[in-house]
Amino acid sequence: MTETNPATERQRFAKAYWDERAARDAHYSIWGDPSVLDPDQLDEDAFARSGELSVRQLLPFIHPKSAVLEIGCGIGRILRPLAGECARVIGVDISPEMIAKARDYMAGVDNAELIVGDGASLPGVPNQSVDLVYSLLVLIHVDKRSAYRYLREIERVLRPGGLALLQFQNMLSPKGLELFQGVVDSDYPFEFYTPEELRWLLKSVGLEVFSENLNAEFVEVSAVRGSADDWIAGWRRDLSVDGVHRTGLFDPKGGRLDRDGLLAAELTNRGDTWRTVQLTGSLQRRHRGALHELCWAHGVLALPPGAEARIEIRYDGKTGELAIRGPKEIQQMPSRRSNPFPKQGALEAHFAVIPAGFNWSEATAELFPAFNGVLPVVERN
Repeated sequence: MTETNPATERQRFAKAYWDERAARDAHYSIWGDPSVLDPDQLDEDAFARSGELSVRQLLPFIHPKSAVLEIGCGIGRILRPLAGECARVIGVDISPEMIAKARDYMAGVDNAELIVGDGASLPGVPNQSVDLVYSLLVLIHVDKRSAYRYLREIERVLRPGGLALLQFQNMLSPKGLELFQGVVDSDYPFEFYTPEELRWLLKSVGLEVFSENLNAEFVEVSAVRGSADDWIAGWRRDLSVDGVHRTGLFDPKGGRLDRDGLLAAELTNRGDTWRTVQLTGSLQRRHRGALHELCWAHGVLALPPGAEARIEIRYDGKTGELAIRGPKEIQQMPSRRSNPFPKQGALEAHFAVIPAGFNWSEATAELFPAFNGVLPVVERN
């Protein structure tokens, strides 16, 4: 385990800052939504639901035997619902006030450990003992030197092949630049990064980025302890998709949008470790070289070693919606449907089985060719 260094001035400032915010209004400081703005009219249900929604982002990274650590856990907004999905959760926060409130908010959660940290290390967490480390809306506030020390600590506590999901402020976006300009003359704790900078820093400590999501404000990186190529190769080696069966709309001879359809397949984990998969089914039109979505379904399934599962993608010709069916353990994600449907272009049905951190795209389909199928659909009158 690592030794804790003396606190820097920035760390002392951060501790005092978040202690004060926790004492004044912990809920709004953690989740700045109007529903929790007034402490006297606090909507605890809205706060809890926001944590449950955030857990959806983490489901592709975990399985029931996972040990998961959150940096900047606050009072446990995400950690509390996440505890029901994992074997063990650990929350670390620089603020003793936050941790004290977390002990109340998470009372009765038996598989949780809460730790007061120093803003740069993970004290008391053994080497190579964690499957996933995540940090959302936290490292954006940590000075870069302390954040880099956190990165070294993440590498230390992750098991070989363990994953990290980390969120940073994106300097290379109009919104990021606007935020930077807004705080440049103040002491408000915001730090900004570029994607290339993050890849470089992470690799220097032994964490390799395999996927990144850039939006107007954030860079979200998915990284693995060790080689990303080796992790992807192992994932592809372990997972197999066999016995694809298509009827109705998905029939190889073609179908119609107003008729039902079924696409079924057998999914097997041939490896000796748990594998969590993202399942996606979509119906799209290709027009002028681009894909235009009609409908989309998404689910997450954790498979233990040697497990098999039958999965189905069903299309409802009356509603124009897709749904994923499978074992009771499958986690259903919100589906989407375009309204109205795009009219132009050839129909394609896409089926994908991909790992954590990846969003479906044609580039992803090339990266995981064994688990992606482009299934042409011919409209018949």
